[in-house]
Amino acid sequence: MGLFKKMLVLVWLALLPSLLFAGIEDIEIDLEIINPGAQVFVVGDFRSNLATTNFFILHLANTGADPVPMYLEAEIKYNGVQIARGNSNVINFPPGYPALAYGNQQLMMGALLPWGETLTLDEFDVDLEAVENLENQILTTGQLPAGTYEFLMRAVEEGSGAIKPDNQQNHTLIITNPTTLELLFPGRPVSENTIEEITTTFPYFQWQTDANPQAVNYNVFVYEKFPEDETVQDVLSHPAVLQLENLPFNFFQYPLSSDPGAFSGQVVGPMRLLEAGKIYYWLVQSVIPTGTGDLTITSEVFRFKISDLAGSANYAAQILALLEQILGPNYWPVLQQLRDNGFEPNGTIFLQQSEIEVSDLLLILGKLNRGEMEVNDVGVY
Repeated sequence: MGLFKKMLVLVWLALLPSLLFAGIEDIEIDLEIINPGAQVFVVGDFRSNLATTNFFILHLANTGADPVPMYLEAEIKYNGVQIARGNSNVINFPPGYPALAYGNQQLMMGALLPWGETLTLDEFDVDLEAVENLENQILTTGQLPAGTYEFLMRAVEEGSGAIKPDNQQNHTLIITNPTTLELLFPGRPVSENTIEEITTTFPYFQWQTDANPQAVNYNVFVYEKFPEDETVQDVLSHPAVLQLENLPFNFFQYPLSSDPGAFSGQVVGPMRLLEAGKIYYWLVQSVIPTGTGDLTITSEVFRFKISDLAGSANYAAQILALLEQILGPNYWPVLQQLRDNGFEPNGTIFLQQSEIEVSDLLLILGKLNRGEMEVNDVGVY
């Protein structure tokens, strides 16, 4: 009889850990950051009395057979240092309900649960002294300073203190707080008196920014200046000759055709080709994700003039520029030699034994540059 009792005790002790932790292990918890590519985060976005939209969604489910008394424990780390934490009230989470999903607004104001309880995540206790100069940066800008942030959520069983962490996927934000967007070429700022001239109707446009290149898109606007325009606003009041949105790169080349499929971004409205002898203005917007939406930074306005392309020398500049891009660095010495020798089109160009104009050649070179045609062989004579 004594041996049987000892065996029962051993079995009880072996089962005790599973009995203690089975409840919280049945809880499925997943914190989903809505915009993991956010580069700007306003402090008020995670304060209950200031948040205007959701920046995370919390998913909860009880997959077991018994109710689980539990509460939530939230934490924010900055470069590995805890800077904020908060707990929810205790709820008795019953089984049998579909997975629940609540945003931070609902949790901070009080989310009414299907069985009648309310789940409230109290306002975070932010430790502004945890990191040197953290408080000054937040008070100055109202934003979290640049760095790496981790948003963590745990379910804690009331009484036992057993913890069930969320799956910790996509919980890290790399905040950069970008502020600059500078145009590089073509042209110069409209504030300057001189207007830069270029010798191609399909120039490269490029700009630079301190935004994370993996989490930013651009909108580009190009306008024609008409003779009656007196101010920058006069020029920008016209429909754009090109409006390009959601461009993932900080550069593009104006195409030789009006086919919008030539762009990686989305062309809005009709597009017109650039013309020789005309003046154009352009600007760029960077669309930067934040914790609760998008932030748009607008560049200054640049302008340029396209020279009269009637002269063969201007055609030569365009042809050589395209050939450099199409043929690659192996042929750059040859092209440079042509430049040094004053290369100019001779006015007679043949395609499959038929004479064509220089403009037709430029169209063909443009298609080659975009990959719409292929070069099978190159001969240098």
